[in-house]
Amino acid sequence: MPVRRAAKLAALAVGVFIAIMPEAAPAKPVLIGIKTDTSSIDPHFSYIATNQSIAGMIFEPLINRDEQLRLTPGLALSWQAVDDKNWEFKLRPGVAFHDGSPFTADDVIFTVQRIPHVANSPASFNGHVSKIARMEAPDPLTLRIETKVPYPQLVLDLAEVHILPKRLGLDVSTSAFNAGDAAIGTGPYRFVRWVPNDRLELQLYDRYWGAKPALAEVTLKPIPNDAARQAALLADDVAMIDGVTPQQADHLKTQKDVALWSIRADRVMYLHIDTHSDRTPFVTAKGGAALDRNPLKDRRVRLALSKAVNRQAIVDRLLYGLGEPAGQVAVPGMLGYVPGIKPEPYDPDGARRLLAEAGYADGFAVTLQATNDRYLADAKVAETLGQMLSRIGLEMKIETMPSSIFFSRASKFEFSLFQLGWGSSQGNAAHGLRGVLMTVNRETGAGPSNRGRYSNPEVDRLTQKALESFDETAAERYMKEAATVAFSDVGVIPLYYMVNTWATRKAYRYQARMDERTFVQALAPQN
Repeated sequence: MPVRRAAKLAALAVGVFIAIMPEAAPAKPVLIGIKTDTSSIDPHFSYIATNQSIAGMIFEPLINRDEQLRLTPGLALSWQAVDDKNWEFKLRPGVAFHDGSPFTADDVIFTVQRIPHVANSPASFNGHVSKIARMEAPDPLTLRIETKVPYPQLVLDLAEVHILPKRLGLDVSTSAFNAGDAAIGTGPYRFVRWVPNDRLELQLYDRYWGAKPALAEVTLKPIPNDAARQAALLADDVAMIDGVTPQQADHLKTQKDVALWSIRADRVMYLHIDTHSDRTPFVTAKGGAALDRNPLKDRRVRLALSKAVNRQAIVDRLLYGLGEPAGQVAVPGMLGYVPGIKPEPYDPDGARRLLAEAGYADGFAVTLQATNDRYLADAKVAETLGQMLSRIGLEMKIETMPSSIFFSRASKFEFSLFQLGWGSSQGNAAHGLRGVLMTVNRETGAGPSNRGRYSNPEVDRLTQKALESFDETAAERYMKEAATVAFSDVGVIPLYYMVNTWATRKAYRYQARMDERTFVQALAPQN
């Protein structure tokens, strides 16, 4: 990486802002423009970042993460491993749910029991709790958990699970959360009203146990169109927007009434591939005739696709330098990141040779599916990828769609080649390996986001050993070995690491987060 770009990313990793003159704060409620609406208020419905952002304002986990993803006490004051299968958590006293009922260990037990019962979840939380064998509450503020196997990842998993009051009952439906009847958490904001794709209204919870947020009433307004979101900010119609594109950041930094807040994200953008189906729905011969087999099951074809991608050109031209080519799912500096796994060099001639070697010298036709409202420049990147892949002889069609439709279809394994992102919010490589590359297993919770159904027994074995090891050195070794196998086999095609940017009116300050979650409690008027 050039020194100048490396320096820029290093600065972004600790958070930077560009700001000029102050102005008066607007009247409440404060309006925030968000790129993507949640798909549900139910905090256990879907393990994707947009849903977790909303959940993190209304509900809370036992263990929190700060903006750098470091673990901090949440509803649990402390936790310790008694032995390799038993844990004890001491819970925070004096916490009340939004309905006034006290928070106790029984609520945690209920929450864990509920997760497998959530109907129609497109990205289940079951993997976060599937290793739990039993739980008990010797007193209201003590929780004991026994795992089925040695499982040091338990605290990382529980940092993603938001706690609900037991009184809701196991049969509480996702629709009850969406209507607000069951939207009862312990978080800093109370649910007021949600109109899907229009607004989410929140009100400060005056009995919140922690530091009180600065804003009393907030409305989050989904504005999927990037230009419209920016226009709303410049017109002072909203106090903050998320999903600021690199091109917009380049423009907004010149605006005297705007502040930018950026940080290198924990997210990698990648191409997922149907490596499971004998015949895959969106791959045909040129002209539309059916093929006798799925070419994407051939490693040589997958490697050819990777060689066809000019990652640096995407970073430079579409991301304005606010990114970094990626060769693996883990982010640099993360536990389990392998420095030796480099981004695949751009080599279209080598890609064509590999296709010919695999029996596709004349190429084939394939549709690339992507979101158009979820990730920075997602539709533009998809179009660019289509152009790059067409240069090695593939007949490309690009289909973009709203994320609400995309993730529902992808989770039903409807796509052949598709673009999406993965955020390693647990702070280590095992998170991505388990989520994206382990063989899909609904019972154990492995592969919850493995929408290409990649399966490699050696990746499974090594990842499981990493997940079960209490020795961090050994765990990291297993992570690195698993990653080496998975990316040598081209289980997915990493593209680039993202930098996330938020923009506020100059009257506000915002604490950017690596996990890209937009938290109202992190927004405050300038002093």
